[in-house]
Formats: sequence, structure tokens, C-alpha cells
Amino acid sequence: MTGPIPQPPIPLYTSDRGGGMFQIPSSRLEEVHSVLDHHGVPYWDSPIELTLDGRPPIRTIHLSVKADLKLVRTLLDSLA
Repeated sequence: MTGPIPQPPIPLYTSDRGGGMFQIPSSRLEEVHSVLDHHGVPYWDSPIELTLDGRPPIRTIHLSVKADLKLVRTLLDSLA
């Protein structure tokens, strides 16, 4: 059987004080920005790109305390 290889879900980390964050490959930054913007999710992304152990670079997206985390979880699942 052939077909696309599913990507693992993007982990969403939350805080007791509200808001949250997740990390994505830098190559998917525009795609994620587009989805979050389309759904009015308040966020900002770290300008720092991290590369660990020769893996592709990643960026951290921070979610506002006003962000609907259930909606964000659904959106991230749709991107996986």
C-alpha cells in the first residue's frame, strides 16, 4: 500500500496562567500563520530558529491567553 506518510500530531503545550505554545518546522511557518490568521487566533512567533542534532530548523509559536486552545488543537490536528 502506498500513500502519504502521516505526520505525528503537533504537541500543544499549555500554561496554568493561560495561553500556550507549540513548535513547528520553519518550513511550515507560512502555512501555520495562514491557518491561525484565517481563524483569528492571537499569537506571536519567536524570531529564533532552533536546529538540534542536525534536524531541520524549528520555530516556536506562542499563543495569547485569549486564544481558544480547543480551536488551536483542532487546527493543529488538521495540519498533521
